[in-house]
Amino acid sequence: MERLRDYIRGGQVHRLRDEAQAGREPLPPGEYTLELTDAVLVEDHDTDCLDLVWRVAIGSGEHAGRRIYQRLRLYGASWSYSIAALDLIGIPVGSLDSRALPRLEPDPRRPGERFRATAPVGIVVVAKVGHWQGDDGRPRHQVERLLRVARPAPDLRGLGLALAPPVDGAGGSTDDGAGADDEDIPF
Repeated sequence: MERLRDYIRGGQVHRLRDEAQAGREPLPPGEYTLELTDAVLVEDHDTDCLDLVWRVAIGSGEHAGRRIYQRLRLYGASWSYSIAALDLIGIPVGSLDSRALPRLEPDPRRPGERFRATAPVGIVVVAKVGHWQGDDGRPRHQVERLLRVARPAPDLRGLGLALAPPVDGAGGSTDDGAGADDEDIPF
């Protein structure tokens, strides 16, 4: 069944509730093919993070279409992991200069200034996904590692479409630093 009215008319409201609950449970740990759908740079008083939204790629089985959130920390001891992830998906570190990015509306759930990040929206990667435990005790997704690019982002420049600011180059940085702890946190 696809629509609410089908469940109601079929007397299957309990089935709808069960399916909805299952849709909120974390995916089983493993490797998934993910498509990048959004990227937001968040700068607050002490930290900078790049929040990525991934979608389990269509054709990837029963979990296709589910969203997974990843936070790349652009500060501190785990900076090197973020740089490796940025390099893999082709986001130059220098492109994350908030002075040149479009500002987004504030998010009341998260402090800090938000900017539309330069990102190759539509890129498809293979990632290792696991779990972490939230403060409330609920398990959540965690993108443990981006393993490889399965399909590059589509080139939309000739179509006059802009899903995200253009990325100039295949990534990389001359900046030294320490990386990001990739987490699955809604933001």
